[in-house]
Amino acid sequence: MDTYAIEVSGIHKRYGGVRALTNVSLKIRANEIHAIVGENGAGKSTLMKILSGAVIRDSGNIAIFGKPADITNPITSRALGIGIIYQEFSLAPDLTVAENIFLGDLNDGRSRLLVPFKDLFRKAKLILDRLGFSVDPHRLVGTLPVAYQQVVEIAKALSRDARILILDEPTAVLTDQETEKLFAVLSGLKAAGTSIIYISHRLEEVFRISDRISIMKDGELVTTRQTGDLDKNQVITHMTGREFATLFPKREKIEIGEEILRVENLAAQNGVHDITLKLHRGEILGLSGLIGSGRTEFARSLFGLDRVTHGDIYLKGQKTVIRSVDDAKRNRIGLIPEDRKRQGLTLNMSILNNMTMANIAGILRYALLIDRKRERARGEKFVDSLRIKVGGLDNPVSSLSGGNQQKVVVAKWLNTESEILIFDEPTRGVDVGAKYEIYQLMNSLAERGYGIILISSELAEVVGMSDRVAVFNEGTVAGELEGVAVTETEIMRLAIPVSNHHLGG
Repeated sequence: MDTYAIEVSGIHKRYGGVRALTNVSLKIRANEIHAIVGENGAGKSTLMKILSGAVIRDSGNIAIFGKPADITNPITSRALGIGIIYQEFSLAPDLTVAENIFLGDLNDGRSRLLVPFKDLFRKAKLILDRLGFSVDPHRLVGTLPVAYQQVVEIAKALSRDARILILDEPTAVLTDQETEKLFAVLSGLKAAGTSIIYISHRLEEVFRISDRISIMKDGELVTTRQTGDLDKNQVITHMTGREFATLFPKREKIEIGEEILRVENLAAQNGVHDITLKLHRGEILGLSGLIGSGRTEFARSLFGLDRVTHGDIYLKGQKTVIRSVDDAKRNRIGLIPEDRKRQGLTLNMSILNNMTMANIAGILRYALLIDRKRERARGEKFVDSLRIKVGGLDNPVSSLSGGNQQKVVVAKWLNTESEILIFDEPTRGVDVGAKYEIYQLMNSLAERGYGIILISSELAEVVGMSDRVAVFNEGTVAGELEGVAVTETEIMRLAIPVSNHHLGG
């Protein structure tokens, strides 16, 4: 007879008039890695928040290891042995790694003078070593790269002796190598008796790490199956109600045009050096490499965010100096950043304002007043051409799904008449259906003659979407791949550093 770590039955949850969960019943076995997949809005996060005590269910029953449980807040959830790691970090940047891991212990009313910090750092190092990540427990969390902040979140959950661990997109900011380490840790935790709920949009990971898969759609549980009894196409069809012939759509026509960008021996204040590469119209150039290899730093330098200290930039054959974002905009370069919510959008502003804010001059009348009719016409054009799903242009951009928010950032830069678009981790945190639409959008832009730079930690994405790939390693381009040479194996061969030096991201 199976032992279940979690049994939920008949769970319902509404937010006003919106049904978030409808009659959801699910069983998570002890000692298993159970993946839960579904598009954004499918109900995955709501169900996990109910288990973590962040949201209270309207009706339904929960049992933890066979005993009825009434989870009404995070404290009762933790007391039942449930630990959850959200996509959005809950870390204190001005505290050390060790202090963040044991933050609950530091908030128990004792004076900091009475906290045994030596013991704290020792315990933190033990947990970090168990995870296989070399992170100094004395280091301030705010100084860590994003990937290592994720590691601290995982360590924090493990420090509370969680018997059930819920991970929400845990590898979204990890490289392939770091993901492999995480998988080894999860396998070890499973062998030691921990039940793991694994939420991810990355189906390759789901099939590798999980024992069973539950698929959700529109607030309902569609099916739960053994992982070996499913394939990717079946999962995608259950998730979306649509069939995809391939995860990476092919362009109808590939016409590589004139050289639109060339950099020679570029170096920047952020540590990148000796970078030489080029980009053509109609081309998707993939930038790959480990986190800290210099991919994003190069993009920041090209976009005027970080100072170039050496080398030359040529746009359409003309030598160009880029010292600021305004310089980049004038030279028709746009950046869709990896953190769209903090760097690409103003969340409390409307969808329309976010689309037009980077080029106010383009919608001015008499050089003084905003022409609201012209602004709305532009917004409607982008909604139509980019297929952005909106309730209304005046709604806050925060009301959109991740995939549609990403399209709004693209619209913002198309509105500046950008000809070179840098996509930095464009599909991070979006579901498989939205990913496909973003890929289609990138292909469409390339077909229209834009030069596309794709930065991604997902090797399959780089291989599936790029015409050429420049592989970064220790701040410079280690090599370029083209045609049949663009494989995950060849990318990793060039990406693995010979030393331990890394940049920040």
